Amino acid sequence: MHWDIANFEGSGLGRDKLSYNQWHVEASTDEPGGRKTLDPADTPSRVQRCDSADYMKHGRNLYPKACVFSEVTPFLTYTLGSDHDGVARHLRDAYKSPNNTYPLPVGTHTKKFPGQYKPSDPNAPGLHRITEEMHRSIYRDNRRHKDGACYHRGRYKKLYEKTGLPNPPAAGEDCDEYPFAATLEGAASKKWDFSVRPVDSTENQKAGAKLRAYTTDDRILAWDKSLSESENDRYYVRIK
Repeated sequence: MHWDIANFEGSGLGRDKLSYNQWHVEASTDEPGGRKTLDPADTPSRVQRCDSADYMKHGRNLYPKACVFSEVTPFLTYTLGSDHDGVARHLRDAYKSPNNTYPLPVGTHTKKFPGQYKPSDPNAPGLHRITEEMHRSIYRDNRRHKDGACYHRGRYKKLYEKTGLPNPPAAGEDCDEYPFAATLEGAASKKWDFSVRPVDSTENQKAGAKLRAYTTDDRILAWDKSLSESENDRYYVRIK
């Protein structure tokens, strides 16, 4: 059996018109003038969220309206030994030893990174998606801080003269950053720290493509300042 769930777009919240449906399945074998179910089967109620985000896409294919199951902890998996191994190792090391990452911590400061997937803690600090088009100033500042820490160039180069990478990435390498530039918690965040590391260019591009595909496939909506923290999507990264 199958069924469709829909909602009225005009009643949605925020920029992407979020709406929520609560549904359940009931089963019985009632027949007119015949059998009568005394105790119908009934599943717990589940919640499904619908939206009208017009920036979900794979290449030129747009997916402007869709619904997802919202009672989940969304996470992206990066795999050690895969075609994006360098990025997976970078994130694993950042989670395990944050103070051994560049830019180096100053004084007694302990670096903190959000976004690590912890099955036992669904309320752990997550990552919030931003896009270059809708959050231009944040996205640009994330890149500027990364350039200062990696290449000692740009507006913030003096901030990282002593703490940034000793040497910039070599030919065939990219400067990988975490949290990602496409997150509210990126390098420009005043609440969270960040990490940079040279990684193989091809592996970095593979990881970037995987992130872009994931945010569409799992329908991770971009940060909307008109909504509360709890109403905005957050996601995590699991290292496998």
